[in-house]
Amino acid sequence: MLIIVNSGRVEFTVEGAIAEVSPGVMMRMAPKEKHSQRALEDSDFLVIQIKQ
Repeated sequence: MLIIVNSGRVEFTVEGAIAEVSPGVMMRMAPKEKHSQRALEDSDFLVIQIKQ
């Protein structure tokens, strides 16, 4: 899974690790990783699922 933030800031927790993602930063997650997200401000992001 690929996360692309277009605007704002989003905090992702993936398998217990916390990462802040903002425009210009992409984040990759492996299939079935336990995750959650929280918008730190008004945000727009794209989630792309990649089949393997």
